Amino acid sequence: MPKEADAENKAPVFTKFIAAVLPSTILLFLLFMIFPNTGLGRILTTPLTYIINLGLIGFAFLISRAFTNKHASATFLVTVALTLVVTIWLYPQENAPHIVVQVWNGIVGK
Repeated sequence: MPKEADAENKAPVFTKFIAAVLPSTILLFLLFMIFPNTGLGRILTTPLTYIINLGLIGFAFLISRAFTNKHASATFLVTVALTLVVTIWLYPQENAPHIVVQVWNGIVGK
């Protein structure tokens, strides 16, 4: 296989990888701005969040090779949703309830 064909095949994978990581990165920055009371927990959980999310994305890429395009797209969407859940789940709070509880209390008016 010529080198040009290898470069053509790798570019979409890199683009898909960036597209899968970008939503959780944006969510993490939004959480940094909205919920700043993290203490030192942010130093530990931010790399842990990226490691888990990258593992999920890599696993999804391996699984999606066995599927058709339609199922691979669904796998991609489920993976992005899972990375967002992991990002929220691992986000620390130093002296307040977890952010899910804070958001829920804000919605219901407590």
